Amino acid sequence: MKTLAIAIILVSGIAFANQPDPQAEEITRLQNVIAELILTNRQLREQVQTLETEKTVLQNQNQTLKKQLQTLEAEKTVLQNQNQTLKKQLQTSEPVATEEPKREEGSTADALLERIRKRAAEEWPDNYEMQAYTIKNETKALIEFSRLKTAQGVPDDVMARLRAQAIREWPDQYGMMLYTLKNQIEAYRKLQAK
Repeated sequence: MKTLAIAIILVSGIAFANQPDPQAEEITRLQNVIAELILTNRQLREQVQTLETEKTVLQNQNQTLKKQLQTLEAEKTVLQNQNQTLKKQLQTSEPVATEEPKREEGSTADALLERIRKRAAEEWPDNYEMQAYTIKNETKALIEFSRLKTAQGVPDDVMARLRAQAIREWPDQYGMMLYTLKNQIEAYRKLQAK
């Protein structure tokens, strides 16, 4: 009988031991939740660090863009002032040679300046400094070319042909027109001196 009692106790103990312990299950579940939270926390910290870095980069870019905008605004003001000055100079200078190839009727100072601006923007679409430089130099060349109607030692008919040739060879490129005209005048003078 003692053996039977011991066997019953052992079987009961085994059956009891095989039953899940609710506290142990809850502890295991909570440990898993904590491990997941720690992993999520680590990932979130890495994301925050990445976002902080991106924020710093964007702030730096923003500062750079603000400085560029200020520079462009200053250049815009300078160009507007130059534009007004050049318009006044063009209005007081004589128009470009009448032997010029067919151009739109009523080419005014504004139209000429607009063509210069357009060409500068096409040649230097993302370089505003070069656009400003081109506009300034081309406008100066246009004014000088417009005023250079006679030259010492060059007959008027030759001068008219030289101007027409420069205009034909370099339409809307006033710096090159002026350069060509000056070189042709110099070459003509040298040939006449021989």
